[in-house]
Amino acid sequence: MVFSLGPIHPYRINFVFSPLRGEFIEEKIVVLAVLLVLVTHFTSIIIYYTEKLFYRGDANRLGGKYYLMIDRLVVFGCLLLPGYFWALIFLVIMGKPLFYKILKTQGYTPLNIILSNLFSIILGGLGRLVVY
Repeated sequence: MVFSLGPIHPYRINFVFSPLRGEFIEEKIVVLAVLLVLVTHFTSIIIYYTEKLFYRGDANRLGGKYYLMIDRLVVFGCLLLPGYFWALIFLVIMGKPLFYKILKTQGYTPLNIILSNLFSIILGGLGRLVVY
């Protein structure tokens, strides 16, 4: 079987041959964009299949998908705040059950909430390491 990488796009060449400034991670905005995609879409896919594995169709997996993406994005964004403002993450996580009741969102499984917070905190911490 032969694998083809296809044509090499000029932007890929530009990224590979970009000048080095001696930093650990040269292109911070690219890494943040990848982390943003990981915290929203990739985490949704992981949560979907994990719930499918554990709950076997009993859980409402598709309800509130975009709400949970925004929820993870807020936690991710709190960790990117400068100084000690990242500590707002504790208020956000503590206030989530209140928002769930106010917005009358569909019941989320404990696995969904735990994985959502876990991935957003880990990826937000990685984003904080990249930015600062």
